[in-house]
Amino acid sequence: MANADYFKQRWKIIFYALDPYGPHFKAKRIAQLLHISEPNVRYWIKRFQETGSVDDAPVSGRPRATSDQDEAKIDAEIEKDGPGLVQRIKTKLKKSLPTISLRTIQRRISERGLIFGSVVAKLLLSRTHIESRLKFATANLHRDWSNVIFTDESTFSTFTFKRKVWMKPDKKFVVRTVKHPAKLHAWGCFCSKGFGVLYLFTGTLDADRMVGIYKSGLKQSINMWFKSNDQFMLQEDNDPKHRSKKAESWKTENRIQSLEWPSMSPDLNPIENVWAFLKARLKENLILDLDSLEKALRKEWRSLTPSFAEKLAKSCSERCQRVIEAEGDYTLF
Repeated sequence: MANADYFKQRWKIIFYALDPYGPHFKAKRIAQLLHISEPNVRYWIKRFQETGSVDDAPVSGRPRATSDQDEAKIDAEIEKDGPGLVQRIKTKLKKSLPTISLRTIQRRISERGLIFGSVVAKLLLSRTHIESRLKFATANLHRDWSNVIFTDESTFSTFTFKRKVWMKPDKKFVVRTVKHPAKLHAWGCFCSKGFGVLYLFTGTLDADRMVGIYKSGLKQSINMWFKSNDQFMLQEDNDPKHRSKKAESWKTENRIQSLEWPSMSPDLNPIENVWAFLKARLKENLILDLDSLEKALRKEWRSLTPSFAEKLAKSCSERCQRVIEAEGDYTLF
């Protein structure tokens, strides 16, 4: 990014946060919009409030180690995607700055608003998967998602907890855990009207149990929201249990129409956001046994609001749009 672009970015921060005619966003929201770190946003807001400027602060002490040409090389490498950024920059600067330290390179990268974070691992999509996802997104971009019932299964474990806590420098915070924690499986559903039945179980999910979930969890949820089975469509992924003869037979007998769903598409299903939210909430307290896990999970499920369900259902059009923009590839929704 050229120096002029950095100044534009800084003035965008000031506009979003402080301008009388701006939206007055919080630092976290601005960081998300501009794809930079939240501390970076806070720094420039504070600097503008103190000096009325977003110019670089005067540098005291020894001269800057990198020249304008070196900085241009750093900018060029930052524009490229992929791992190994620090080593790539060090290689580019080998002739002009053979003794430059990795710490100096890291500072230059940080100055440009980048953060050192975890990568997102995604399964490799085949050409068939990509074409299927793109076809689905295009066909359903303008669908009325308010009459779709979203369903899915997930697994929750005991002994899950936050891996980072505030602690005193001279003490270690120890949490006891086990090698093989007990697990509880969950089936849940929701539509734009709200959240339905949460069905919890242990053991294996086979075709017989899937039909049992339909008869209790799904049917009870349908009765909460719709007067007849022709008023909605059922969303499920392509798990073999959902496509088994017993499951398909039950749905046919009960006149339940399923929405064709592309394989390898968790980013299109908003219920994945629900599972992520519940798991984050459960990490707030260390849960040691299945009874406590079930109670906590049911409590959190009951706390989910109809407005949250409506927001998730409405997000499906945007999810389709992002898949189209990604030409069928994964999106980070």
